[in-house]
Amino acid sequence: MGYSFTAGPKRQRWDSFNFVSTKKNFLDIAMSTAKSEMDDFEPGGSEWADSWEDIAKTIARTCTVNRSRVAFLRMSCHGNVGQFRMGKTLFLEKNAHEWAPIVSQIAGFFVPGVSFVTIDSCKTGQGQGVLTAFSKALGGVDVRGYEDIQNKSTSEEDGRGAFVTCRVNVCTKNKGL
Repeated sequence: MGYSFTAGPKRQRWDSFNFVSTKKNFLDIAMSTAKSEMDDFEPGGSEWADSWEDIAKTIARTCTVNRSRVAFLRMSCHGNVGQFRMGKTLFLEKNAHEWAPIVSQIAGFFVPGVSFVTIDSCKTGQGQGVLTAFSKALGGVDVRGYEDIQNKSTSEEDGRGAFVTCRVNVCTKNKGL
């Protein structure tokens, strides 16, 4: 699922989360590989998510019990230009009015300027509208999306290609590391 730690002058408790979208079918090698690599190389591993509701419930439960905030949220899923899908939940800019109120229900666990969200999916960064809508729904945190096809599943940034990081309406492009 991720890991917990304390940091900062007030020794704030933080949690990190790694979710992988449930497989579309038995042959969905990309999601199986992502889960396997995160479980092997990320502290605390990862958790399958069948929908946004799975993610929200886990974050709310964990942060309430730990009296913590979200430091990092990684969602490994399928995507395309300006969209991504976590299990049954499809995130598009044009349907943000449907999903943003649901996403914003856990915004209180995120801290703008500290919390960071990575949408680890193909080409999502090519459509910044979905990234800015997701950032707004979570209270203005940084949200990253990649512009290229993604074939690395760990948190290693090297070799992933260009990405866009958005905070509310301000987006910054980066050529990659």
